Amino acid sequence: MSDEIINQNINMLPYFILESQQFKSWSKHNPDKQIYHIQSNFLFPDLNITSQKNIDDIIDCESHFIFSQKHRIEILCRGIETGCPLKFELLEASIAKNNETIFNILINEIKNQGINLKSSTFCYAAKNASQKMFKKMLDEFVTTDINEFCFIRCRGELVSHAIHNTDNLKELLINRNLGSKQKTIGRDLIQECLNKSAPLSSVIAIEDHFGFNLEQYRESRSEYSDLEYYINEEVVKRDNLELFTYMLSCGYLVNNFLEDVAVLNGTTKITPGLIRSHLSLSM
Repeated sequence: MSDEIINQNINMLPYFILESQQFKSWSKHNPDKQIYHIQSNFLFPDLNITSQKNIDDIIDCESHFIFSQKHRIEILCRGIETGCPLKFELLEASIAKNNETIFNILINEIKNQGINLKSSTFCYAAKNASQKMFKKMLDEFVTTDINEFCFIRCRGELVSHAIHNTDNLKELLINRNLGSKQKTIGRDLIQECLNKSAPLSSVIAIEDHFGFNLEQYRESRSEYSDLEYYINEEVVKRDNLELFTYMLSCGYLVNNFLEDVAVLNGTTKITPGLIRSHLSLSM
């Protein structure tokens, strides 16, 4: 049976198990033991990939033992060499773990195979990747005009994700001149920041790039509805005190229902008391 447990002398264990987290932990607590109990299907001599069953066993073994970084990279490289299909989830995982080594291997291989990255992968990177990773993706795969790429191919979703990562937003705005400093685009981005409670640093980056401030934006919106004068519910829900304070300084008012929002969401920075203290000024 593939899951049969056998007794193996530790000197006979393969190198990738000896250097794994699981084995090192066991060895630390059992320094005098020479016999290790292991599933028989984990006893393959190396990380060469020869069949689907072989790669399944390698993946199961890695999940159990937690291989070292160099052995994970070895598996990835061997998988690429043998033509295993690339999954975008691997790229997103390397972004989530900020693993530049695996990220670069995947980017190079995706490009070598002529694979088009999905818009959703770009959006994930815009929100979660370091600026260095995000820049590399744009450099390698965006061959059209940046405005066409962001607003047509990605239907505006890319920059909507980038507002949550100021470094990547600046990569688009400053380094690539997204929006070409058209104030209508800047206003749309400001509204997106308020609706989604983006970091204050993103709001300021948009102000600087498009040449207007939040107070001017508020005044330009006053003709639409009185609600444009009030701080967005999402800002309180996300307990975004920096943006809340900045909006107050730009003339935004506090609505009385925001106290209930703070209570329901258990906010610790924008407290019900803080909201009450500003309510009298908003009446």
